[in-house]
Amino acid sequence: MSQNNERRGKVNFTILKNLSELWGSLWIRYNNHRSHESLNNLTPADVYWGRPERITEKNG
Repeated sequence: MSQNNERRGKVNFTILKNLSELWGSLWIRYNNHRSHESLNNLTPADVYWGRPERITEKNG
């Protein structure tokens, strides 16, 4: 493999790794920190893990 192809492969891998990390952090925020109006302003994680009752009791 030529040096240009090796370098391109490393660059592509780095870009994909960075995109994967960015996507992961966005997904964590979307599911764990961002409330959703359609879920009564709870996060998807709150609903999935059965926390709405505790949150409603705490805020209510």
